[in-house]
This record gives sequence, structure tokens and C-alpha cells, in this order.
Amino acid sequence: YTLSLHDALPIYTVEEIDTPEKYNQPANQTVTVEGNSAASVSFENVLKVGSLTITKTVNDGGTLNGFKFKVTGPSYPSGTTVTTNAAGEANLSNLVPGSYTVEEIDTPAKYNQPANQTVTVEENSAVTVSFVNLLRLGSMRIEKSTEDSITLDGFQFTVSGPSYPTGTILTTNNEGLIEIDNLIPGDYSVQEFNVPDRYLEPDEQTISIVADQTTVVSIENKLKETPILNANLTISKTVQGNMGSWDKLFEYTLTLQDK
Repeated sequence: YTLSLHDALPIYTVEEIDTPEKYNQPANQTVTVEGNSAASVSFENVLKVGSLTITKTVNDGGTLNGFKFKVTGPSYPSGTTVTTNAAGEANLSNLVPGSYTVEEIDTPAKYNQPANQTVTVEENSAVTVSFVNLLRLGSMRIEKSTEDSITLDGFQFTVSGPSYPTGTILTTNNEGLIEIDNLIPGDYSVQEFNVPDRYLEPDEQTISIVADQTTVVSIENKLKETPILNANLTISKTVQGNMGSWDKLFEYTLTLQDK
């Protein structure tokens, strides 16, 4: 059998050239052109894309799901909202490469609002951006005073609450102050112990610590009352021998002791 050119079906290779940078280069294709017919070949240009992962952590051991973020960039000019899962992650895929702004929205009131972040998504790669939520904290100031206004340093207190579940022992300075910062908001108890004997023991106090505020607790030590003795004292004086002057005065010193 002799093959003539008129019997052969021509095969053509079609190659896209000068593909725009934002698209992946499509594969070459071959097509057979039959006589008296039209052949067609189709090419689809797929955008070069990347992905973005948002990770969330908190410093109080709280749940990580449900945190919301607004992501704005080439794929979402008007922004899109994503929500973290139980692992604290939110994922966006098939993103057009470019610069994206990530903003946490609807942050729970107990946390400080983290700053926005800008990241660059590159083609065929994944980028991660991390957000840490820090608790909004408060502070406490214990102010000690005494009824007799003597030295104020060395008074001891036990403070218990969310930041100190098992309690912590603190001591006043020479101004009678104790200052505690970075306290988790909530209810705290303040109890003085080892109270000097001359003072009545103050009642335990419960106070509420509020975020971004200083709560002051004032504790005064009252003196114990000295009982009044209803008693009579008679002093009798006798002398022996020469009595000397009849108008001589004898002086006595009376000392009372608190039992």
C-alpha cells in the first residue's frame, strides 16, 4: 500500500503563547483536521491562585471557635467574612495573588481588639496570619489605715479570685498600700490576717475587678476597747519611829497593766 499525501489527515499542534502572567499556562493540544470539515480546540485559562489561613489563640484558655474576620483584597474587593472552627482556624482558598487585609470583627468584650494585619498571597502557595486575643485586665489597690495612725507597713492580706484561685499573700508597704495589676475581671475576696493584738480583726471584703479600671478597697484597723474598771483603791500609810514633820506628804505612782 502506497500512502499519498491526499490520503493523510493533517494533525496540528496548538500552543498558547504569551499567556498573561495572572494565568497558568495551558497545556498544548493536538487536533486532526479532516477534509471538508472544521475542527475546533478549546483552551481554558485558570488563574494562578494561593490560599490564606487565619489562626486564633487566646491567653485565658477559652474556646477558639466562632471568632469572625473580615478579609479584603483582590478576590474580595468589598470584603468577605470568615469564622474560625474549633481549632481556631479559618481558611480561604483560590485567592487571586496580591495584598489582603485581615480584620477581626465582633471581638468578645472580655478581650482587647487585636490590630489589623496585611499579608501577601502568592501564586501556588499558602500564607498564614495569626491573631492572639489578650484578656482585658483590671487592677486593685488596698489602702490600709489604723485608728492610732502608727506605722502602716507589714500588714498582711490574703487575696483570692480568678487570678489567684488558691489565694496569694501580700504585704503593705510603708504607705499602707498594696497595688496589684493585670487581674482577670471578676469577684475577689480580701482578708487581713495576723492582725496585731491591739486591733480588732477587720471583716473580709468582696470586691469586683472590672476591665481597664482600678478598684480600691479601704481597710481600717480599729483599736480594741479598754474596759473601764469599777473599783476603789485605798492606800494606807503608817510610819514607825520619829514621825518627823506633821505635814509631810508621801507620793505614790500607780501603774495599770492591761491583762
